[in-house]
Amino acid sequence: AGCVAAAGAAAAASAAAPAAAEGGVPPLDLDDVAAWLVINAMRTEATQYDQLCAQNLANVWRKNAWAKLTAGHGHFRVGQDAAQKFVVDSLGHAFISAKLGNTGRGAIDGKVLALFFGHRGTGGAIDEFAAAVGVALPGAVRAARERFEATFEAVFVTAAENQSSFSQEMSEMPWLAVPFAHHARRKLLRGTFGLGPESHAVVLVDEEGQTITRDGARLMLLAAAWEAADKHHEARIKDGNHDMEVRDLEKKALSRERRKLQPLNRRLARARAAVAGLDASAWTPVAACCRPPELPPAVRKALDGAKGAYVKAGDRCRLLSARDLEALAAPQAPGPAHRALAEAVCSALAHRPADWGGFSRGPAASGLGARLHRFDPAALQGAGARALVKYAKAHGDEAGGGEALMEEGGGPAAAAARAWALALAALQEASAEAEA
Repeated sequence: AGCVAAAGAAAAASAAAPAAAEGGVPPLDLDDVAAWLVINAMRTEATQYDQLCAQNLANVWRKNAWAKLTAGHGHFRVGQDAAQKFVVDSLGHAFISAKLGNTGRGAIDGKVLALFFGHRGTGGAIDEFAAAVGVALPGAVRAARERFEATFEAVFVTAAENQSSFSQEMSEMPWLAVPFAHHARRKLLRGTFGLGPESHAVVLVDEEGQTITRDGARLMLLAAAWEAADKHHEARIKDGNHDMEVRDLEKKALSRERRKLQPLNRRLARARAAVAGLDASAWTPVAACCRPPELPPAVRKALDGAKGAYVKAGDRCRLLSARDLEALAAPQAPGPAHRALAEAVCSALAHRPADWGGFSRGPAASGLGARLHRFDPAALQGAGARALVKYAKAHGDEAGGGEALMEEGGGPAAAAARAWALALAALQEASAEAEA
């Protein structure tokens, strides 16, 4: 400080003499400029030094204050009454509901609240947890609201970007909601609990506005899943009790039936003992009674002849060549005899439509001849049997049926099919007579 004063006095003295000589305008030279710069630098350094000393001195009580604050930060917390009042004030006084329309604070006073925060995009961990427990979050909130209707209410805080999306959400929710137009309220509520637009959460608040938990979504999902499981368990117990009652009734009925069967069992035991005491000669009349009756010779002869004729007709069909089968399907406009034979054979084989095309095209092994040879007479249906009988009555005479087929160009295949149909009809007639 002394050096600064001396330098200032010297500079003032050197500048005063020329000023007096030249009318008050002192001339400047390099010494004056250098002296001014040195003085100004010294003043700046002194100011910086004073500030550094003041900062170092302030750090002493700042460190002590920080230590006190970190050690007793709980004393600086916002009071519970003030925090509760802040949450309640953040909810506001106006709400909207799809059922009630516009309503006020009276709808939530004295009730436990579930602040249901909507979200954009996927629900993340909450949706995964809901899928794991098998319950949707809106369904869990709805179940809690229905069960505790007098003491519980849900308030929906949407994250929709437009009014139409909000209206669609509200149409699916019967509870209250913060109106879409109240952007500041919705932003304040999300900020209070540290939730963004992508956050999907339920915050539970008690009747006095105190936060119960911010993880209400999981708790409500677990409660709904537990209630559903409990109902299922009760239903199973009820069904089990009913099954036990039915079982007891069945046991009693079975006991009654067993008591009724006891006399019959005794009689059956006596009958078995009597049968066991019989000798072989006693069974001769019984065996004669159970033996099937013998057919009259004429009926047996007719049946055996019909079977032989049917076997020969089948062998004749098996020997047909591919050319014979192709000639059978060749006529573009078959005559009446040709059509009648086709209808009778196709009805017997249950083949539609009634023509030869499905049988005669291709190798002879898979054609009509092989099909007729393999046909089992026992497989003949009622409609097929009636068609064969009708054909046999109308075209059974040799002159009427065979000659007409030859004139219409049926060839060997048509003649073999006709013989097969007549033989099968005769076999059916002989079998019916034998059964009678």
